[in-house]
Parts: sequence; C-alpha cells; structure tokens
Amino acid sequence: MNLLNEIEQALLVQNVDTHKIGELKALAESLGRHQFLKELRQTYISTNESLIQQLRPALQAGSLDKIRQLLHQLKASAGNLGLSRLHQLCLIGELFLRVGGRDCNEFRVLLKHIELEYAATLPKLPEA
Repeated sequence: MNLLNEIEQALLVQNVDTHKIGELKALAESLGRHQFLKELRQTYISTNESLIQQLRPALQAGSLDKIRQLLHQLKASAGNLGLSRLHQLCLIGELFLRVGGRDCNEFRVLLKHIELEYAATLPKLPEA
C-alpha cells in the first residue's frame, strides 16, 4: 500500500456529504427534536477531540493497536455525520496498519492530514 498516494486520492474526496447532512436534518425534523443536530454536533466534538488528541502520543509510544482503535472510532463517527474526507483518511490509516504498514514518516503525514481535516470540518457540522 502506497500511503502517500492513498492520502492524495483521499484529499480529492468531497469533505462533507451534503446528502447525509440533509438526511440528518430530515430525521431531526421528523422526530420533532429541534436540538438534535446541536446535541449531535456537541457530542461529536467532545468525543472526537479526545480521539484526535490521543493519536500522536499513541504514535510516539508505538502503540499501533491503540492507533487503529482510535482511527476506527473516528472513522465511524465521521461517516455517520457525512464527513467523507475525514472518514476516508481514517480508513486509509486503519487499512495501512492492518496490512502491516510501519513507515512512521508516512503515517505522520497521514496523521497531520487527519488533524487538519478534523479542524476544517468542525465549522461545517450541522447546528440546526
């Protein structure tokens, strides 16, 4: 697996799936839960901020299983909210580690993209 090529391809993916966001808004409306999206956004931020902060120390410690677990959790929540690019970047990291990828320099590049994409998607999360 060529990690740098995979990262390059992931950066071409639309960062937010507006269809998924529309589905979430429709769900909130159908349930009559006007605060649903705000609560979902707050939960996403509080949960995933912690995951993001744990990635670098896990990499420094060489804890690949921990990194894979963190990426899996981050990938799932990004996918649920339609954050396509972040989802794809986390999937690439998870697969890279699963197939035995050990190039820490390349993985640091991926991690930087994950951190940047996470920060870039925060303002795009639905609030209402």
